[in-house]
Formats: sequence, structure tokens, C-alpha cells
Amino acid sequence: MTTTAHHARRPARRNASRLVDAGAPRYNGDEDLTSDLSGALAASITARLDAERELRVAETARGHAAKALEKNLWPMRLDEPTRAALRAEYAATDAEVQHRRAVVERARALEQAARTVQDAVAHPARDDDRETAAGLGRVLAAWQRFRDAQGGVQPAF
Repeated sequence: MTTTAHHARRPARRNASRLVDAGAPRYNGDEDLTSDLSGALAASITARLDAERELRVAETARGHAAKALEKNLWPMRLDEPTRAALRAEYAATDAEVQHRRAVVERARALEQAARTVQDAVAHPARDDDRETAAGLGRVLAAWQRFRDAQGGVQPAF
């Protein structure tokens, strides 16, 4: 049970199980939970690999934009509007690289969370740990269903 302070002297109690999505699957056995966690881990690994690949593509595009900008720097062979367009292209590709880095970091964090939950389910220290891990497993499974329904689009965190 979790508590939240609705009143200064009396914390209101809320049942943590109600916080879990009502549409989340109820697990009948460890096999269902393990398979869902394995699927969530596989999806998070795939998302991380895709994000890293897209980051490399964006970094390559930024490198090409930088070379185009520096190629005609000295002696000055370009007029100012052309140089401004090259600077704008470099700025856009740099912004894309920053965005892709953030996506990679989110994907890595999600993969680490999936690994942690899978490990907690596989090797629980206490019964409470197993229940907590099962709840987190339902959240990861719901995320995977959302991702599949959106066609591989990651939710914004």
C-alpha cells in the first residue's frame, strides 16, 4: 500500500494495485509473466539498436553538413546567402543529432529497466519483490502492446 498526504495529520491510503492499468493482463503463472518480460526486453533491445543506428545516420549527415560548410571557407568562394543556408543546414542536422541522442538514452534506460525487472522476477529476494516486479512487468507488457499498436513509435516520456 502506498500513502499520500491529503491531510497534514492523516495520510490517505490508496491501494497500489488499483494504480495498475485495468486492461493489463492478469498472470496465471510464471510462464506468462516470463514470456511477456522476455518480449518487452527483446522490444527494448530492438528499439535501442534502431535508435543507435538512427543516431549514427544523423551524425554522418551532420558531418557532411560541416564539411560542406568548411570546404569553401578559405578562400571565400561562396556568397553570404549560400553560406547562411549551409549554416542553417548544419544547425538543423546538429539539432537532429541532439534529438537522436536523447532517444538513445531513453531506449537504454528502458532496456535497463526491462533487464532489472526480468532479473527481479527470476531471482526474488522476498515475496514483495516478486509482486512489485510482476506489476512492473505488466507495465512493460502494456508499453510493448502500445508500441506495437503505434507501429513501433516510442511513447514520449
